[in-house]
Amino acid sequence: MQQTDLEQQSRGRDQPASPLAVSLVAGFIVGSITGNLPGGLSIGEGFLSGVAIALLTIYGSALVVGYVRMQKGREGAAEEKPPPATAPRAQEEHQLYREQQFGWRPTRRQLLWAAAIIGVVALFLLLIGLGYAYRWTGFGQYKVDGEVQPAKSLWDWLSLLIIPIVLAIGGYWFNHSENSRSQDMAAKRAESDQQIAEQRRHDDALQAYLDNIGELLLHKDQPLRRSKEGDEVQTIARARTLTVLHSWLARLGDEDRKRSVLQFLYESKLISKDRPVVDLRDTNLMGAYLTYINLSAADLSGAWLSDAKLYRANLNEANLRGADLSDADLGATNLSDSEITGEQLARVKSLEGATMPDGQNYEDWLKTSEGKKYQDLRKQYEDDLGI
Repeated sequence: MQQTDLEQQSRGRDQPASPLAVSLVAGFIVGSITGNLPGGLSIGEGFLSGVAIALLTIYGSALVVGYVRMQKGREGAAEEKPPPATAPRAQEEHQLYREQQFGWRPTRRQLLWAAAIIGVVALFLLLIGLGYAYRWTGFGQYKVDGEVQPAKSLWDWLSLLIIPIVLAIGGYWFNHSENSRSQDMAAKRAESDQQIAEQRRHDDALQAYLDNIGELLLHKDQPLRRSKEGDEVQTIARARTLTVLHSWLARLGDEDRKRSVLQFLYESKLISKDRPVVDLRDTNLMGAYLTYINLSAADLSGAWLSDAKLYRANLNEANLRGADLSDADLGATNLSDSEITGEQLARVKSLEGATMPDGQNYEDWLKTSEGKKYQDLRKQYEDDLGI
């Protein structure tokens, strides 16, 4: 509560008006007064003088006040004992309290900018004064062929400076736009190059995996397909399968690469349900694009298949026990004689049009006792998720 009060008090302090706005108002006032005085400055001269004086006064005062506040802040900081670094909340309150006590304290860079602005304005005012003092500059009154030419007015200055100012602003805006566009294009190009390089690494990893497993399959002394459970070659094959699948996320074509690995293992008869050679437990097949794939009588037990696209896949007689099928799309999938539980079915995203384990169509299966149990489990699952 104390921090909130200090923040409100700190933010509630009156902010100074814009120096430019104050200077313009002062210029108009000085120009109006001097323009109506006999023998005084012209309106243009008075305006420029008023602006210059106002800017000098504002930034000079800010420079002096900032310096004084900086000195007070240093003295106060020397007298006070700051809170320990392990108490960030207390440090914030202490900083707000110091700002409230000593006011805003400018940084060294702000002070340098104020001094630079004062110097530029003073130089500008000096040049104007010198210009009006010497006739050869053409600022003040002068005679040409006996005719008196009036001193430069505000409108003369504006007509003289408006084109360079517009060109300067236009050039700055154009350069800024070009730089921004160049930076955006460079960032997009770098991002595209990074994605291409990452895709190439993933493709190389897939090819290296296929080559390695292929060498194990063709090994003369101990081919992978003839190995027994617990053999070193099976351990190597499982380790390589886990490594390559866990290095891929569901992006940059990894969904298709996971499909390639699974289809290769299936067609090589390494994940057959009757005699599995490569154990797929805890393998990352999340989000895999497996539509229309044939995995009949495959051993997929314990695999991570959440969010997998299995639309119209053939999972006839497949072993799916322990597999994570959360949010998987099993629409129109053939699940006849597959080993799968009602709890697993309750977590899938869609079963519409699927052939259920008992051979019935999904819509007819819902009317059976197993289908009603499934609906109860599905409702409980949705309630747990807050759907």
